[in-house]
Amino acid sequence: MGLSLSGVSISGRMNARYVSAIQPGEVWVDRSPADLRPWQTIAMSDDGTKLFVADNGAGTGLVYRSLDSGANWSQTSLPATSWRSVTSSDDGARLGAVGSNSWIWLSDDSGSNWYSNNQNLYTRTGIATNSTGTKWISIRKNLSIMIRDYGETWTQVQPGSANWECCALSEDGTKLFVAARAGLLWTSGNSGGSWTSHESSRQWYSVASSSDGVKLVAAANGGGVFTSNNSGTSWSLSLNNTGVLSCASSADGSTLIAGSSSGTVYVSTDSGTTWTPRVLQVSGGSFNSVAVSSDGTKFAACSSGFTNQRRVFTSTL
Repeated sequence: MGLSLSGVSISGRMNARYVSAIQPGEVWVDRSPADLRPWQTIAMSDDGTKLFVADNGAGTGLVYRSLDSGANWSQTSLPATSWRSVTSSDDGARLGAVGSNSWIWLSDDSGSNWYSNNQNLYTRTGIATNSTGTKWISIRKNLSIMIRDYGETWTQVQPGSANWECCALSEDGTKLFVAARAGLLWTSGNSGGSWTSHESSRQWYSVASSSDGVKLVAAANGGGVFTSNNSGTSWSLSLNNTGVLSCASSADGSTLIAGSSSGTVYVSTDSGTTWTPRVLQVSGGSFNSVAVSSDGTKFAACSSGFTNQRRVFTSTL
């Protein structure tokens, strides 16, 4: 099943009215589409020029894209649903998107056209790819974990049934990481052949990996941000903020970003040893999703909440 771009064009905002720059030389810019929606997930190309956001409105969520760093936005042709996750290769060409009662949707041309796996409709909560868009992982709530190489069919691998919420993978696709709400973190070092559970049962919302799969970061709502320097064998509390919802990692795992339900984004440039609040959104808002470039110099974040809290921000370190 294929879909092409709908052609609906929306101008973006470009101001810092809702942003406070905390560190010298760092400016967060409001790049929000004019259509302010409860944004759930964001992805960007490595150079920051291509941005992709989606909302999880009850069956009415849409996916938007910008090819000019957020100056202008276009609604994609993907059907309305409660979107849960979008992901992008470094060049912004190969994309993936999943949501409630959805297929796994993929694009090879930055979202101009989409095709699906045409499997049964399920609530799919996460999808991730490597820098080249050649390795993929996707998760299905309470059911399976799926992996694939580009151009091949999806293969089911799983440690067991759980309320799967988020996923990540190493650059070569051999190391896989999944986490569940009210569940555990799970890792595989052999492309899903076997799995090991880690940490305590928490409300895991987000997980991210360095390209080699050695340095990991995970966000647990009500628990904080946790990091691992050994592919998930052991974990340490890195940021004691109970409202964290999302996290992302640079390719080497040194630059991390985490979003919270209080309207604050935190950035670490030392693999989570120290964190600095980098942007404060007026009247709160929940940063459900964050992204960082492979070199750790570009950031993106999206939020939901009341209408004036539904924003898309970008920044350069």
